[in-house]
Amino acid sequence: MQAVTRSIGFLALALLFGAPLAALYAWTQSTGHVGAGILVLVAYMFTPCLAAVILARREGVPLREALGLRAKKTWWWVGALGFPPVLAAVTAAASLLIPGASFSPEMAGMIERYADLIPPEQLPELQAQLLALPSPWILIPVAVTQGIVAGATVNAAAAFGEEAGWRGWLYRELRPLGFWRSSLVVGTLWGLWHAPLILQGYNYPAHPMAGVGMMTAMCIGLSPAMTLLRDKTDSVGSAAVFHGVFNATATLSLLYVVGGSDLTVGVTGAAGLGVLAMMNLGVWWVERRS
Repeated sequence: MQAVTRSIGFLALALLFGAPLAALYAWTQSTGHVGAGILVLVAYMFTPCLAAVILARREGVPLREALGLRAKKTWWWVGALGFPPVLAAVTAAASLLIPGASFSPEMAGMIERYADLIPPEQLPELQAQLLALPSPWILIPVAVTQGIVAGATVNAAAAFGEEAGWRGWLYRELRPLGFWRSSLVVGTLWGLWHAPLILQGYNYPAHPMAGVGMMTAMCIGLSPAMTLLRDKTDSVGSAAVFHGVFNATATLSLLYVVGGSDLTVGVTGAAGLGVLAMMNLGVWWVERRS
């Protein structure tokens, strides 16, 4: 119980550092500064790392130990790279089972959902480029390749800002609770940390209040797989790579899906939660054998 209480204190510290950034993000959205908003989001991602470093220094814990800055050679690193695109692909198929959702080879659903993230003057150009493609399927290998490369490099560096807290400091604090309980607590805190951004419409622009619950559920669903990677590689780096590739390939789950809502389709919707539930059956089997 003491570990959980300390973990809640960790979340409060990360949110304290994130509060001015969340306010700055609100300003970028109200003024249309899309590029500046992205930079603010990246800075927000490093608030768990900052909280972890401060707590480690205060308690005299070496940063290498506190943040999980080590690694061992294992094939599980390949899983960290390759599984997120598979997760996105399966979620795309699951999204088509949602009432009101349908297949769109013209990628109309993606354009519709991400119109708010693209400057209005660039939207017609994007639509023209998509229509000019020799085949709509050509985007899949390109997107997967780019997602893996970006996810393992630039995105992983940004994701480390989060993972130094979740699969670094909190992993060390909570792992004595056991695999599933520690994953549940970390996933819950991870999800709630997103709340200041979700309430501003991030990821769930049409349902910000319900989006907080959905994001928390998604983080809980992802947490066991990331705990497993942390266990198998003995490194926070594998979680950062998985997180980076997941973020880079998440749009694949919506690429050819039109209809549905931000609560139902895609990796952050009900379809994604269903796929994560199935994934965790596999995590349970692997963890049980271990």
